[in-house]
Amino acid sequence: VLTSLVVWMSDVTEVQGFLCPECMLSLGSSEELMVHFNSKHASETDQKKPVERPPVTELPEVTELIKDYDQLVLGCFTQNKQLDEEVKRTSAKVTLLESVLRSLLEDTISTTTVANLEEDLRSKVTDFLERRTCAQTAQEAAFDQAVSDKNQALERVHSLEGKLADTAQSLATACESLQNANSRVLELE
Repeated sequence: VLTSLVVWMSDVTEVQGFLCPECMLSLGSSEELMVHFNSKHASETDQKKPVERPPVTELPEVTELIKDYDQLVLGCFTQNKQLDEEVKRTSAKVTLLESVLRSLLEDTISTTTVANLEEDLRSKVTDFLERRTCAQTAQEAAFDQAVSDKNQALERVHSLEGKLADTAQSLATACESLQNANSRVLELE
């Protein structure tokens, strides 16, 4: 069967126009093709005139689908608009937060900036500033204590240097007295 089809197809040279799917007859228009097909190939039941249908857009199911589609498009548009607004709000918050962090790092944050923050962020920034102030106060107190300890140590060193000088003088005097006494002992002998 396949061989005969290939042989038959090789006999067909060039086909133009509208081709009948049953007998491969080439016809000049779609109307000629329909007349040929209905008269030669269609059965009696196929030749019955099709029932007239209303346009697709007038069918209740299609109308309902169109309404549903319109609702879906409107919902998507509304949701996209809400998402865009949320992105804008979030971007503004990120920019503000970056500014606050930069100000905190540079130690240039103002009370106006802190007052304009949302409650949650304001309390966190305030807590941070209070902890930093406490840490600075503790650091300054530790530094002051270290300076005080250093000054006391220097005073003690100066005091000891003075005592050492006095002791050295006393020792020098004692050594001189001993040498004098030793010289007299040697003279007396």
